[in-house]
Amino acid sequence: MVGHCSQSTPSSTASRDRKISVRRFATSAGTIGCARTRRMEHRGNLWLVRNLNNSSVRRASIVQLVISDSGLEFVKDFCLQLADHKPIDDRERESIKTFCELVPSLRAPFDEHSDPTHVTASAIVVGEPGVVLHLHKRLNMWLQPGGHIDSGESIHDAAMREAQEETGLDLQHFGADKKNPKFIHLDVHPGPRGHTHLDVRFLLWATNQTFAPAAGESQQVKWFSFADALRVSEDGARGAIRVAEQIVAESLQGKT
Repeated sequence: MVGHCSQSTPSSTASRDRKISVRRFATSAGTIGCARTRRMEHRGNLWLVRNLNNSSVRRASIVQLVISDSGLEFVKDFCLQLADHKPIDDRERESIKTFCELVPSLRAPFDEHSDPTHVTASAIVVGEPGVVLHLHKRLNMWLQPGGHIDSGESIHDAAMREAQEETGLDLQHFGADKKNPKFIHLDVHPGPRGHTHLDVRFLLWATNQTFAPAAGESQQVKWFSFADALRVSEDGARGAIRVAEQIVAESLQGKT
């Protein structure tokens, strides 16, 4: 779990009233409960957050968040999902808190042109040899594949597309259900041009081992052991690599 329930009396300003955390929703009457005691309803271009502990829901117990466009359904559901996600370290714990504070103010969370802060998609690609990293051309760092989400694209499709473009591997979602995206990690970090990336990471399995990155992508793509990947990667990627290593190890144990 991330955090716990608490009582607060937020500012009456519109911007403060719209803030949302993993464990509570702010209203003009204070917080209205934990993740398991609330329901979020999407009506037209509004989110309605209801306190399920109060059968006669008062006007003050409903938060109307004006929303529109790209990625809104995802971030609504994802903030609820994050309440049950166990962070791998303090960095991810803080990223979860930041994500769910920032996304309610984004009118188009997936659109990099709508706001300097936006959601991005990454993939931790694993296979028989280990885990894949590529040498980012601009940053000169070994990173996981990932990038921005195209218009009309789901975040899961974006993670898959970016990974295929940057590695050329044949990929599928990890696990028994190859069509079910597996979220494993969240990291919030600075991007170029003063942007902030809210990066959602999914776990993918490579069914082959030969790289063929697209033209224009970094051609330096390598398989690493998990230990070596943790050694050469930057801080924001290490948490996701550690989670992937744990999941792969558990999967292999289940097959023996």
